[in-house]
Amino acid sequence: KKVVVWNKLYKKELWQNIRFPLGRLHEDEFTTFRILYEAKTFAETNSYLHGYMQTKNSIMRQTIKAKIVQDNLEAYIEACKFFKERNELEIEVKTRRKLLEYYIELSGKVLSSDNEENEKKELLKNMGNDYKILYENYIDFIKENTDDEYENKVDSLLDRAYITLKNNVCVGEYWNELQKLIKKEI
Repeated sequence: KKVVVWNKLYKKELWQNIRFPLGRLHEDEFTTFRILYEAKTFAETNSYLHGYMQTKNSIMRQTIKAKIVQDNLEAYIEACKFFKERNELEIEVKTRRKLLEYYIELSGKVLSSDNEENEKKELLKNMGNDYKILYENYIDFIKENTDDEYENKVDSLLDRAYITLKNNVCVGEYWNELQKLIKKEI
């Protein structure tokens, strides 16, 4: 995952005005886009230079709570606002699309989680309502269609998820298809 903080090295100056938000889960999502935006240069390696271990009690192994969903999604919404304020239209469009993709991913995770059925239903209902609003805003935001075949496929999937939600069905079922699209397998 590119959004995580632990798999990168930084110049300390990048952190001068950027801090992790207090009281948030998945605080990486609130900061990484800011750091990357401020960086003047990047270098990437495929070498393994760091180990990563998850404990039994890590956030990644917990049942999916409303707080986890809310903080994850708010981080993407903040990123959209961040790029809008900087007149970074192309990045804002991609971030808005990624937010919708992430709703589908999180819905899939909630759907397959160990959460109690009533908790799942409530989370999925709230996420579905949010998705509908964000999707409608996304469509209004896009002024012209792209000729990029990949982007058209993703937009088509997002559209089908929106229609599914209008029929009060969970969009988590689209997660496998979205993963294949992202990996360019479709």
